Parts: sequence; C-alpha cells; structure tokens
Amino acid sequence: MGKTEKRAECVMRLLEAKGRLSVSEAVEALEISEATVRRLFALLEQEGKGVRSYGGIQLPQGLDGYSFDRYEKMQETEKRCIGVRAADLVESGDSVYLDCGTTILRMAEELKRRIATGALTSLNIVTNSIANVNVLAHVPGSRVILLGGEYNHERRDFSGFITEHCLEIFHFKRCFLGSEGFTVEAGFSTNHLGLSSLCGKVIEKSDFAAVLMDKSKFGKAALVSYAKPADVSAIVTDALPEEALAEELARLGVEIVLAGGKAPDSQSEGKGFA
Repeated sequence: MGKTEKRAECVMRLLEAKGRLSVSEAVEALEISEATVRRLFALLEQEGKGVRSYGGIQLPQGLDGYSFDRYEKMQETEKRCIGVRAADLVESGDSVYLDCGTTILRMAEELKRRIATGALTSLNIVTNSIANVNVLAHVPGSRVILLGGEYNHERRDFSGFITEHCLEIFHFKRCFLGSEGFTVEAGFSTNHLGLSSLCGKVIEKSDFAAVLMDKSKFGKAALVSYAKPADVSAIVTDALPEEALAEELARLGVEIVLAGGKAPDSQSEGKGFA
C-alpha cells in the first residue's frame, strides 16, 4: 500500500468515528500539510467515500441524515448486549418481524448463532433489511422472508407503499423495532417517513412489540412518531432512563428489559392500542 493510500485509510478511520472531519483535525492527526489533506479529501470524494464541505469532509448520508456504515461503528458494545438480550424473547416456532438498523442487526447475529446451535428452531423471520437477510439467509432450519419495495441504500432497507402492501398478508407473534428517539409526548420516532408508517403497521400486526434502543435515545424526539408508548410491550435497552420517565413507562404498562436482566412475559399481548 502506497503513502497516499495509507493516509486515505487513516482519514477514513477518523471520518467513520466522527462523521465529519475538518482540514485542521486531519492536519494535526496525520502531521501533514493542509494542501495534502485537501488532496486526500478530493480523492475520497471522487471514490464516493466522503462529501467535501466548507473546511472539511463528511460521510455520505441520506436525506434523513442516516448512514448505516457510520452508525454500525457507534456504541457497538451496547448494541450487541441489547441484541443478545432481545433474542432471549424469541421462542422456537415464532413468527418474528425484524426492523432495519444496526441494533436490530446485532439481534439478527445472535439469532443466527442460536439457530445454528439448535437453541432456536422453526422460526419464520420477516424483515425489510438487506443487512439482516445477509446474516440469516444461509442458516438452515428457519425461513427468512424479505419485504420488497423502494430500496434505501444508506439504511440498507426497503420501505414505502409496495413494502406495506407486502406486509398485509402477515401476522407476527413478536416484532422487534428500532427507534431514533423516545419521549412520553412523542412516543417512538424516526427521521424516515416511510419507516414510520411501516413500523406502525407492523405493530398492529404483532401480538408482542419490543423496541430496541440504547440509553442515548431516551428524552430525544426524531422527526416523526410511529407509536405511542402504550402501543409497545417492552423496551430493550442498556440502562434505565431517569426515574420519572421509568415510572411513567411503568404506569403505561411498558416493561423495560435491561441487557443482562430478567425478560418480561413475552406471551403477553399487552400493547394497549388506543
């Protein structure tokens, strides 16, 4: 690997960790000239790995600001713990819906492990995520179904009218969804309009609905809500929210399942649809 390639690789590692990198930050980190940094930024943009902006470069993102590649590398330990814990709620013979997103992907990886060892059998897994399918498709003993529709490259998923039409024939024992924010007032929310509509319809078709999200999502509201708190059976997370929010969730009948904690009764339907 030549000097330019090594430097570009270093820039990409920094960019993937931060999301955006200024010229001055790259100059300091790589101990090279500003002119060299700008040439590296131009090269990465030409290769489609970054988008130059005033004074720096950032990762390519969709209109909703989401980048799968970037988010996959963030809070990896928390996401893996949440994914493993969520897999505890799945039983052999279940029909399960898996949402898109990097936390759900960690759950898909744990399901793959349990299916491969025989701990789970005869699952019907429906998903709108190419990433989930890539993990689960080659594991024998369970059926994996991908919902089609309009493909979103940045999220590696399908959504929209066609996806929702494909969904109509299904009923799920359990569904597992992601969220980009949660407040009591706004409920569970996302920045993607198509996914908001799809997630709401999935909940209506599920006996038990769980949302997987790390503690950083509590108290934040994304662009559009897809479910009220009482529409969901459980939140699987890595840490309890502040006491007042935890008490309100308990009042609304939403169980908080901590990674490493005791699972709720996943036989309960308890969504409390309004």
